[in-house]
Amino acid sequence: MSTEIPKLRYSQIGKCASDIREEYNITDNKFELSKFIEWDLGIRVTPKKGLKYFLDLGALAAMEDYSSEQLYFEQPLEVDASLDHNLKIMFVDEDLYDSDNQNRIRFSMAHELGHYFLHKQIIIENQPNYKNFFLELKEEDHNMIERQADEFAGRFLVPKNLLQTELEKQLDILEQNKLSMNRISLGFVCDQIGKEFLVSAKVIEIRLKREGFWSDEDGLTL
Repeated sequence: MSTEIPKLRYSQIGKCASDIREEYNITDNKFELSKFIEWDLGIRVTPKKGLKYFLDLGALAAMEDYSSEQLYFEQPLEVDASLDHNLKIMFVDEDLYDSDNQNRIRFSMAHELGHYFLHKQIIIENQPNYKNFFLELKEEDHNMIERQADEFAGRFLVPKNLLQTELEKQLDILEQNKLSMNRISLGFVCDQIGKEFLVSAKVIEIRLKREGFWSDEDGLTL
C-alpha cells in the first residue's frame, strides 16, 4: 500500500502549531526550544559535526563510533537538523548549534518538529529509511512536505497573536520617529521583530504576509 501524502491547508497547520503551544503552555517569544524537545517530547537533541554529509541516520543513531565512511554522502545535503527513524533523537549540526547566531538552527529544529507532528505516520510507515522515502518522492510531493514543515516552523515559533503585538510595538517606534511603514522600513521592522523571536528577518516577513499584516502591493494592512 502506497503512503498517502497529506494535503494540508495553512489553516490546518496553524491550528496544529497553536494547539501544541497551548498544550505545553508555551507563551514566551524566546522559549527554550531544545528544552521543549528534550523535556516535553522526550527527543534527545544530539549535535554532530558534518551532519549534512551523513547518509544513514539510523545507523548513526546506533553507532558509538561516528567515523565510518560508508555513512557519508559524497556531496553535502542541505541538512541542519534531522530526526532519526525512531523519532527518539534529533541530530543537529554541531557548528550551527554552538554558533552565537541561533536563528538558522532554531528554525531548522522547528522544521523537523513539523515533520514530527504533521508527517509522523509517513515516518512510521517508511521506517527505517524514511529519509530515502522523502528524497525519492516526486518533486511536487517532496516540495509540498517540506513547505508544510516550513509553515509549521514559522507558525510554531512566531504565532499570530505574539507577532501582532511585536509589530504594533515597532509601528509605535516608527510613529515616534515620524516614519511610516514602507518597503524600506519593512526590513528594519522585520529584523527587530526577528530578534524578539530568535528567527531571521526573512521568517518574519513571510509570517507578516501569511497573516495578512503586509503585502507587497498594498503595504501595511494591519
